[in-house]
Amino acid sequence: MSQGTGNPLYSFRPLFRMTTFFSGGDTGKASMMDAPLIKAFGNNINQLEECIIKLGGKPEISSEPHSRCWLLEVLPKIPVMIIFREADEDFPVEIQTQFDESAPEFLEFECLAFLCGCLVRALIKTAEYGTVDGWE
Repeated sequence: MSQGTGNPLYSFRPLFRMTTFFSGGDTGKASMMDAPLIKAFGNNINQLEECIIKLGGKPEISSEPHSRCWLLEVLPKIPVMIIFREADEDFPVEIQTQFDESAPEFLEFECLAFLCGCLVRALIKTAEYGTVDGWE
């Protein structure tokens, strides 16, 4: 943890948009962290929701049509939003993890990326084993 102070803003962005290395517009491809979620849950929003809730997440009202979202307080002052966007005739299913904009005040970018990977793995393992404990 850093010496960051304050509280989360509850305004969310994809992690790759929080780095100075961000180069511009989206490529249209899932991020390296989100691609495993799409592979595991792309056709099963109910299973995704079940796993998020088992990990302590709560449904939120989505501001986007044809989407659903959940909030997880993964660490103190580090909330994460998971957004599921339905497929349509132009775009495939999208599942995206977004961090609170204040997260880099509390953890270095590399630690946030690791945390994102841990969350993705926890969701997939929870789906695989049906429980949040006992998997490795």
